[in-house]
Amino acid sequence: MTNSRTWFFSVEGSASPEIDPGGIMKKKLGLAMALLLGVIIFTLQNTEMISIRFLFWQFSLSRALMLFLVLGIGILLGFLLGSYRRNALTNDADFSQWKDDTGRDA
Repeated sequence: MTNSRTWFFSVEGSASPEIDPGGIMKKKLGLAMALLLGVIIFTLQNTEMISIRFLFWQFSLSRALMLFLVLGIGILLGFLLGSYRRNALTNDADFSQWKDDTGRDA
């Protein structure tokens, strides 16, 4: 006999599957649907074409597409600079023998 509750995750061989506490999956699905609805409304309200000029290039695209491109570029730059910073801090720790007692380069 099956239970009418939503099953969250089950690993084969485990004693019993865990039940989704408080309907977390339903809340996540609801949030995702609300965000998708917001994106659709935003896109439909910003369909007018705008002209972009950069150095020698000129092109036209919708305002919504331009904003999504700028957002994507910003996310990509943030990710790249963040990973560069994490790697720089990690690599810097490898050369601790070249530092003085205050942590500055010797």
